[in-house]
Amino acid sequence: MKKKYYGLLAVSMAAASVFVSFAYAMLAPRGNPAEVFRLVNTQNTSVPGPAVVREFMRLERTLKDISDMSKSDPAPVDLSLFGYNVSSSSDEALMEKMSLGSDLSEQIPISFTYALSLTFLAGDNRFCILDGSFYDEGDLLPDSGSIKKIETNKVLIEKQGIEKWVFLAPALSTEKNEATQK
Repeated sequence: MKKKYYGLLAVSMAAASVFVSFAYAMLAPRGNPAEVFRLVNTQNTSVPGPAVVREFMRLERTLKDISDMSKSDPAPVDLSLFGYNVSSSSDEALMEKMSLGSDLSEQIPISFTYALSLTFLAGDNRFCILDGSFYDEGDLLPDSGSIKKIETNKVLIEKQGIEKWVFLAPALSTEKNEATQK
């Protein structure tokens, strides 16, 4: 088609759309307008679709594998920006006493110096980041302790028959409290 006919084509299309609109207005049924049926939400919860649930299930199976840093040997991470300070003095003292060959059960008190960075609770799944490592409820710690229970902002650790709560780092708790007060 030649360009000189484009204007005629545009005018004829506009006229056809006006004619169809006019014909619809004249032939439309008279009476009550159609009522729109709307679903009423009976609960204030929304349920994710099946695709989202399948994705959650897939991620749940791989979450532990993704976050388990013990399988690889990553470079040390500087967490001082987040208020986490590593003190290796207790580890050095322990190594010194072990090298002397003395009885450690009488001389060294049980240490519960852990840095809790994060607790995550989703249904029955409970996870935490303790001393920069990812743990699930019931996992064993490198120093022979075990995580008995994970709750919001605290973790119950059992070591040599003694249980003690470890709370979220104060800098992180303060930021959370300030955010909730606003």
